Amino acid sequence: MSACWRKDLKLYVKTWYFTTRAGIHDRARDDNAPYDKWADDPAVTLEAVPGATIDYEFVAAKVKALIDTGHDVRFLTFDPAKIGDFIDACGRIDFPVWKFEGPDEPQVDGLKLVSHGQGTRIVFRERALCMPKSIEQLEDAILDGDIVIDKSPVTTMCASNAIIVSDAMNNRAFDKKRSRGRIDGMVSIVQSVGAANAEFVGDAGMDDYFKHLAVAQ
Repeated sequence: MSACWRKDLKLYVKTWYFTTRAGIHDRARDDNAPYDKWADDPAVTLEAVPGATIDYEFVAAKVKALIDTGHDVRFLTFDPAKIGDFIDACGRIDFPVWKFEGPDEPQVDGLKLVSHGQGTRIVFRERALCMPKSIEQLEDAILDGDIVIDKSPVTTMCASNAIIVSDAMNNRAFDKKRSRGRIDGMVSIVQSVGAANAEFVGDAGMDDYFKHLAVAQ
């Protein structure tokens, strides 16, 4: 889960990682990554939760906690896969959310959820988010020195595992099947940067002085 916000003309990104305590040593061996040591290191934002699975309510509660602690979260971007389960989990913890279906649809109370495309397809629909645009925006920010990404060995691992695929028009996306290991952190970071650059934020009057966040789950 990544949050991206703008301050002093720069973008800042922080990513929280979650894994399960059950099976952590096996995953560390299989992925050749010291998840167990990272989870015990308070300097690394990797939280090992009890049990064998990470419940959607746990993730929903983490997003809700950002809002409850005073962060002005404008919206959350999501991979369309299983978003219904996430929305149901939000309902179970009394965390109001709603799916954005377009600028002409009515706005309701709660956290706005905005779909983010995962493949190489460019979405030309007004105010849509897609991977080729978000990857380009992250690259531009890095090359221009306009972004600060919170240092984490988990992020470094995800970046080294990631493989980018492009179509005939050079529209790019992550190739999860060919990637060398877990890349969740990079996907989350790219989505959050794309969200922070989206018109959803600009139309709301975002400036450089407040902790406005765009969160990708």
